[in-house]
Amino acid sequence: MSSECNHCGTCWTIDESEIDENGLCPDCADDYVGNCNECGYGIFDDDYYSLNHNEIICNSCYEDVYCTCETCRDLILQDHAYLFSDYCTHEWYCESCFYEGFYTCSDCCEVYRNEDGYYYEESGYGPYCSDCYHENHLSGLNSWDFKPSFRVFLGKKEKMQLRTCRTHGEIMGEPGKGVPTFGIEIEVNTDYSGRSLSCFVDIVNDYNEDEFYYLMEDGSIAGQGFEIASHPFTLDSIKENDKRLDVFRELSKIGAKSYTSNDCGMHIHVGRSSFITRTHLYKFSKFIFENKEFIKSIANREGERLQEWASIDLSDNEKAALARWCSGRGMNQNRYKALNFQNHATVECRIFRGTLEKKTILRNIEFLHALIEMTKNKDIDHLKVSDLEDFVIDNSNTYPNFADYLTLSA
Repeated sequence: MSSECNHCGTCWTIDESEIDENGLCPDCADDYVGNCNECGYGIFDDDYYSLNHNEIICNSCYEDVYCTCETCRDLILQDHAYLFSDYCTHEWYCESCFYEGFYTCSDCCEVYRNEDGYYYEESGYGPYCSDCYHENHLSGLNSWDFKPSFRVFLGKKEKMQLRTCRTHGEIMGEPGKGVPTFGIEIEVNTDYSGRSLSCFVDIVNDYNEDEFYYLMEDGSIAGQGFEIASHPFTLDSIKENDKRLDVFRELSKIGAKSYTSNDCGMHIHVGRSSFITRTHLYKFSKFIFENKEFIKSIANREGERLQEWASIDLSDNEKAALARWCSGRGMNQNRYKALNFQNHATVECRIFRGTLEKKTILRNIEFLHALIEMTKNKDIDHLKVSDLEDFVIDNSNTYPNFADYLTLSA
């Protein structure tokens, strides 16, 4: 008796007792797995997917009907699955995994991963993607690369002396004026407060009637946070109106952190025009890099953190290049140094640990101001810590917070 295989079409002679119930030749019968649960056709070898309850489907039906969840790897019907697509991915998820890992922006209705960040208003409305939140619901928080039109805040006497200097460039960019100007940047972490970011931004806006501050996103802060930056100012102007610094006390009251957050720092930009000559700037810089123990103390940062974000160590090549950086003929390639020379109009001092304490903020500003004034007329071979201490003691009325620090740490 002869028969034709229902799968491969081969004819062969068999006894009636050897007839396969599926009409398959011996070779195909060995490879037969079962019939597809969707189309009913036979499946052979490993050309199939296993479903729940011991059901199987062929590859063709799987691609048309089923998919695998990217997270839990369960096989699910495409009609019951959620598809996430962006410029580089095309992924399927089951319902539970999708709602655990994604959200839909309440404004633009686009789907985003939770890890990309999401925001709620204080009232509870949301969630919103970063773009929609900052554009539509959060007034005053700018992107990390925001560049404002700078204003210079002067003291009363300085306004008379410098009434012809009207722009940021004239005060901050031109060498030789010798008027110390500063701009502070303080990183603030709000991740542990249980409050939305808008709550903290609103407080800053309430204290910012004269627009002394501007706010920026800061990706270096783990979790939720931002950076508070100021327009350039002089020491006299901040002492005459130190209530501007009360905003940090109010932020601290509702849970903001800076000093106790390992990823926050305080940076102070010093206007290059604060220095009467390039040699003056070199002496200022030389003091910071050559008095490491004193700088570690006033920076109040742990050694590893200081090394990571504001290293006071210079290689032999960097030591040789320091004078060139101070003269404006080049810049440090690594900005994570105690002093960063990469900015045209300022030198950024990065050493300080983050703080929300008014007295500490003023102390850090007074330290840099005193160092500028002390190095102005000092010989390059007389740049010791004791020289700075003597100068501050003689001018303790100008530097009360820094003088207190020197007294307590003596």
